[in-house]
Amino acid sequence: MELVDHVRETLRPFKGSKLVVAVSGGLDSAALLDVLLQVREELELTLIVAHADHGLRRASVKDAEFVRNLAAAHSLPYTEAQLNVKKASNVEERAREARYKWLEQVRKKRQADFIVTAHQADDQVETLFLHLARGSGLQGLSGMQLLNGKILRPLLDIPRKTLTRYVRKQKLKYRRDATNRDVKFARNRVRRQVITSLQKINPQLVETVSQSMRVFSDQYGVIQLLAARELAQVSGRVTGTTRHLDRKKLLTLDRAVRHLVWREAVRELVGDVRGFTLRHFENLDELLSLQTGSLIHLPRGLTARRQYDEVVLRIGQAATPPKSVNLSVPGRVMFGELTVTAELVKSGELKTNPQAILVDAEAIGKTLRVRPSRAGDRFKPAGMRGSKLVSDLLTDAKIPRDERAWVPVITTTKRPRAIVWVGGYRADRRFAAGEDSKVLLKVNP
Repeated sequence: MELVDHVRETLRPFKGSKLVVAVSGGLDSAALLDVLLQVREELELTLIVAHADHGLRRASVKDAEFVRNLAAAHSLPYTEAQLNVKKASNVEERAREARYKWLEQVRKKRQADFIVTAHQADDQVETLFLHLARGSGLQGLSGMQLLNGKILRPLLDIPRKTLTRYVRKQKLKYRRDATNRDVKFARNRVRRQVITSLQKINPQLVETVSQSMRVFSDQYGVIQLLAARELAQVSGRVTGTTRHLDRKKLLTLDRAVRHLVWREAVRELVGDVRGFTLRHFENLDELLSLQTGSLIHLPRGLTARRQYDEVVLRIGQAATPPKSVNLSVPGRVMFGELTVTAELVKSGELKTNPQAILVDAEAIGKTLRVRPSRAGDRFKPAGMRGSKLVSDLLTDAKIPRDERAWVPVITTTKRPRAIVWVGGYRADRRFAAGEDSKVLLKVNP
């Protein structure tokens, strides 16, 4: 199948899309843009050319000028940015992250559907060897995907030599990047030393390895589904920044399955597992046997803490504890990620539900206060004699100290400001509902 036909069929499911096309000016991206121009009318595609200048080469200014003129020659919308990346040992990765971050900003601003890149089969094979050298699991062997989130790679099955023939046949102009020959960059060393040597053994290396990677990708897709099922079985509370995992259930899993669960949990929180190696998942395994409160730091701002019989994965800094807020009766307020409601009810009994209680309307008054717990908080738990410290209640419930500020303590606004309910845990017996007007208090995630 010819290159144009291949891209046409690859993009047919995306007919009618608006695409941000990442064009560096090199051979691959010049070929990509030319092919997209040939199929855009049939597939009803809208194209926007985007060029990122990383400021790593003197010639980069001329690269930008070339791409700018190329877009103008075809009357295409064009945008560019200077993403100056400091030269360092990981400059390739830093440049890549800056480029994708900017491209995503362009996609959102232009209200486009996808970002299209010119990654091809040789890039795929180079990525495989880089992943192997750095220590990778099956996902790393799968390489890049045709569609990954909003990133679309229609040339992924096309060898570089095919693109070279196409560019020559079409007499396309493009920019040559001298740094592609510089073996101080890891990818260039793989391309010019490792792959070149292996091609002496198998001239069809790129095609052969690419085919194997497609098989790996299909197999990993099945494994990922199984891992997601296991993750659901061991998961407790989940928010946008945290995931609570059952330690005992994790320990029952086979080590290989547990590592897949760790990977899937990381992927769901961070977006992918770039930067994570076998060592990090072994560290998570070790955390299961450490004492409660133990904390480990992982790549990409992720932390994992052993909290009694849970492991809590958290991305980024811990959120600021919720602020105190008044709750009208009836009414509804937000307390962190929880919704606290007060509803007037006339009759009926409440089925056993730790997230809801019935209290006496007259005893609590027209306004309640929802706040974090405080040192010295004491109340009179229903079903118990005497009083109890809220801190002791939360310790008994195995709520970690750094999460207690997110447990709503609901008090009266009268004097003294007595605790009506430690939300989701225990009510105060002094406010038990009588026969007359009642209030249903609820806490919902």
